[in-house]
Amino acid sequence: MSKPQSFDSWREEAEAHLMSQYCINLNDAGLDDDRLRQEFAESRDPADVIYDFARKFDLTSLNEVKVCHGYP
Repeated sequence: MSKPQSFDSWREEAEAHLMSQYCINLNDAGLDDDRLRQEFAESRDPADVIYDFARKFDLTSLNEVKVCHGYP
């Protein structure tokens, strides 16, 4: 059985996903630790939390920007 993930490592994973996909950090997004702890307590995957947040607030992903501007 694997060791349960700590909140800090879960938070770092969520922030890394947000940065890599949307070029903003948790602070920029307004995602505070209280909100994140709720998601962590529900055992949600950090990438899913970020995806749901991005959909809710219609964030533009880095991939969408590249397509719009013709980047390789």
